[in-house]
Amino acid sequence: MRTYVNKTQIFLLCFTAFVLPLYIKATSISMVLLLILAFVTKENRKQIVLLFKDYKYYIFILPLIVAAFGLFIGNYYNERFQTIVIFSSLLFFPIIFKTFSINNFRRRLLWINTWFIIGLLTAFIICFFTSLSEYLHTEDTSVFFYTRLTHLIMLPNQLSIYVLWGIFILLFDLTNSKKQLVFFNSTIAKIIIVVVLVSFLFLMASKAAFLIFCLSIIAMFGIMIKRRTIPIWQSILLIIALLIPSYYLFNNTNIKARMIVAYNHIFKKEDIKYGSSESTVLRMAALNASIKLIKDNFFTGVGTGNVKKALISQYQKDEVPSNYKLQTNPHNQFIYSLTMNGIAGFLALIGIFIVMFVIAYKQKSDIIFIWGLITMLFFMSDDLLMLQVGIIFFTFFSSILLWGAYKKQDSIK
Repeated sequence: MRTYVNKTQIFLLCFTAFVLPLYIKATSISMVLLLILAFVTKENRKQIVLLFKDYKYYIFILPLIVAAFGLFIGNYYNERFQTIVIFSSLLFFPIIFKTFSINNFRRRLLWINTWFIIGLLTAFIICFFTSLSEYLHTEDTSVFFYTRLTHLIMLPNQLSIYVLWGIFILLFDLTNSKKQLVFFNSTIAKIIIVVVLVSFLFLMASKAAFLIFCLSIIAMFGIMIKRRTIPIWQSILLIIALLIPSYYLFNNTNIKARMIVAYNHIFKKEDIKYGSSESTVLRMAALNASIKLIKDNFFTGVGTGNVKKALISQYQKDEVPSNYKLQTNPHNQFIYSLTMNGIAGFLALIGIFIVMFVIAYKQKSDIIFIWGLITMLFFMSDDLLMLQVGIIFFTFFSSILLWGAYKKQDSIK
């Protein structure tokens, strides 16, 4: 019985990791099955009891608890329970991975990482050949960039975080800090996959992803040099190997033009024309509207599920028609949580990252630190927890790192 449960669990988790960057709705099925499996055996139920005694779990689910109290605030009801359903991933994935911690399947976590990388490569193949087919008919090179590249799967700013994390899994494997993958044992194969994923990242032309990529690379190699995980000369070679294709891609994709436009809007405010549908302008107008709502509802927020309606009302007052028409969100999870549930929602979110960084420091875990850094920076550029594609990805890998209980045969330190 135990062997059957272990094999089924690893299959479902590998399936989930594979479909994450491809079709997020499919994860709902595997998540329900995994949750059922978590309660099947006596050993699993003992692990769940231990989880309920773990302070990290209660900090992790704090955003859900605060959002539940936020149901009693505000006048808009349409999206309230939908928000709670989305937040429920915070409750369930720790249970799944706590029971997974006693799964004795050999190299179990390496299999999950491997199938996640395969899923990313599959996403790239689908996006690239779909765009190539369209290009052969139209001869329009713009089909290889931004939303036109990824329209079959998800928005580029959302898919970017998946690709970025895949790049770092491979980089940790290449630096030999810990083995991450079952397949792709050849160093050349891993380097080729890194180049493919970096190219994919730049073709999606996400401004935030580009900046986070640069900052995270600096942080990762800075830590490794300080700890002497790898020789300095090897770090320099790897950085050069990343910089050369990155510099080429920066100058030959849409990302450079989008970064220049964003710079002009942010630092030359006289060029801003509110009402424009340019993404930076939309986000700045959404941020201004959110700040006004926060000032009026600092302690309680506007209520769970009420943010969109409250913002639309504020856009009308501010006379920003593009934001009103597109119903633009703040694109910042910290601002969104502060707007929705007030200071309690903001502190609940901050608490998760404090736990991550404390654990990373105590365990000297580079990968937990980098994961926390990447997701924290992405939370500053998008409201990922309000989307199924964001919260499932976040809770899935956060739960692996916090409750996966890596053993000797596993990879991530």
